Amino acid sequence: EAACDAFEHVANTLETIAVKES
Repeated sequence: EAACDAFEHVANTLETIAVKES
């Protein structure tokens, strides 16, 4: 559960950064 949450958080952060970089 914790690992899944951590992965989801990282994926969310990367997606946000990708949107900002665009």
